[in-house]
Amino acid sequence: MRPRTLLALLLVVPLVDALFLIVVAERLGWPTTVALVVLTAVLG
Repeated sequence: MRPRTLLALLLVVPLVDALFLIVVAERLGWPTTVALVVLTAVLG
């Protein structure tokens, strides 16, 4: 994989993840979202 492609992925993937968390938090509420993130961290 080319270095530019790898750098782009390293920048885009966390940004998409953060935006996804914001969308989920707006739908479910922040406490539920935080609980889900902690639960997946514990299970992972």
